[in-house]
Amino acid sequence: MAELTFSRDEVETAAEVGPWRLQREFSSEIDPDDMGDTARVYQRAAGEAADTGELAERATEIAEDSGGADGATLVDGGQRDGRTAAELAGNGEDMDRVSRYLDRAMRAAEDTEVDVRSMIVDYLELRYAEHLASAEAEYQRRTNLSYFVGGERQTVEYTDEARPDEPAIAAEIRSRYLGFAAEDAQYAHFSMTSDIDEYRRLLTQYGQELDELGYDVTAGPLTLWTSPEMARYAAEGLRETLTLGGDPELVEFYTETLRAMADDVMANVATADPRSLSVSESRYLEEFFAALDPATLAALGNLPADGLSEEDATRLARGQSAVGDGVMMLLNTDINVPDPEAPHRNDALRAFTPYLAQLDGPLFENEPDSAEFREALTNYNGFGELLTHATVPADDGSSRRLAETALTVQERSSEQYRPDTFPWVFDSAPDDIVENTGSGGLLSGAGRNQDTANDLLSDSDFTDRLLGRQWGDSAGVADFVGRGTTHRPPELDNGVVYGPARDAVLAAADDHEDQVAGSGHQAEYGHVDHPELRDVLDGLRDR
Repeated sequence: MAELTFSRDEVETAAEVGPWRLQREFSSEIDPDDMGDTARVYQRAAGEAADTGELAERATEIAEDSGGADGATLVDGGQRDGRTAAELAGNGEDMDRVSRYLDRAMRAAEDTEVDVRSMIVDYLELRYAEHLASAEAEYQRRTNLSYFVGGERQTVEYTDEARPDEPAIAAEIRSRYLGFAAEDAQYAHFSMTSDIDEYRRLLTQYGQELDELGYDVTAGPLTLWTSPEMARYAAEGLRETLTLGGDPELVEFYTETLRAMADDVMANVATADPRSLSVSESRYLEEFFAALDPATLAALGNLPADGLSEEDATRLARGQSAVGDGVMMLLNTDINVPDPEAPHRNDALRAFTPYLAQLDGPLFENEPDSAEFREALTNYNGFGELLTHATVPADDGSSRRLAETALTVQERSSEQYRPDTFPWVFDSAPDDIVENTGSGGLLSGAGRNQDTANDLLSDSDFTDRLLGRQWGDSAGVADFVGRGTTHRPPELDNGVVYGPARDAVLAAADDHEDQVAGSGHQAEYGHVDHPELRDVLDGLRDR
């Protein structure tokens, strides 16, 4: 018998989209059966938590104590709202608003899942069956022999065993109806994608509102905000935003969950180490960066704040800080514990590891007077700018790598200012020289790990390299020295000077007095800005 049927997988292949797969993945992400239990947990937690900041923590405790579902059906409509209001009595307006946003988020998830599933069950499955039936019916019509007797049409109907084999007809019919099914699959996929994108946009908006009310969307048993799919949505939105010019409002919008995660990791850092990420947070972090690339990170860091309103400048800085902290969390195996089964960890690291490579890559493969070198240094500067805004520390090994990379690239970029070594550089106009600001950013990031900075600055070889160079912007160097010569962050009043590091730094400063003062090749042929570095050195001498 001729082959007329086609599978759903074949329809998706022909359509170049996967509506059935999309529906399965989205339903798995939302898990509507579990959503009811989660809603009840938050209803109870809202009545017991002291404030919005405690809500997620209390919800987690209740979920763990209950051990899962209690068998009740999901409260719906006015009943859910009524119970929430009753349980919130006495907990304040903010708690009420937080609970309502959480309720809206869960409703949006449930409603979207129903709409997406309905598009499959009530439309695409029906159309798929119709196309299969129509293909079979047409084949029957076209292969049964017809003739006229006395002006009346007569048809010879064959059994399947006796039917003439008409492979060309069958192939043509199958191909055509497969095409019809593929068109329906494309329509369904477009409709479902639009619904899901609107849900993700709405969920991110609710996340911003909840953050302003003091609720951490990355905590608690409700993991809608930290799903891998939400991570990819945010990263793709950020990438598209940067392609279109980098609207600060959208930059902040797409990095909101990442920023909330970093804030919570560092919430108790004044009295304790940064906390480790949960499994869902770690997966979100890795999925987010796996969807980005080095050029995207550079573009974000290189977005200019000049000319922006104060509000937009703040939004941009928040977005840059969120992504910078994301990099630092990936570089801290105590915060983001490596999971060998994580599908995209290596892809996530590839988004920025080219900036940490030493003695290879375009900065070392191209001469300092080349356009390729200047482009590579510009991208490196953008990456460094992100780390300038970071607050999360990297682990010891990664912090050392950041610091070593910073010095290596600074030494390489300084060759632009040495006419005795690279005389051809000075055939170019001075405006062609790109200043290295990225190394200061990497040093600032490395200094977030204060123990590592203490140790590095106690090494005379390291401090000799650090202060034997001139810096177009010494803010990052000053930040690193300030953190690395105290036992606690210098912004805290109880910061205590770490003697070995201070002594090594001041000895190197004395050995390189001219460079610290701003004299040398870079000062002669380029730009040197050392006031912040000199200020921190003067402060060390006074302590």
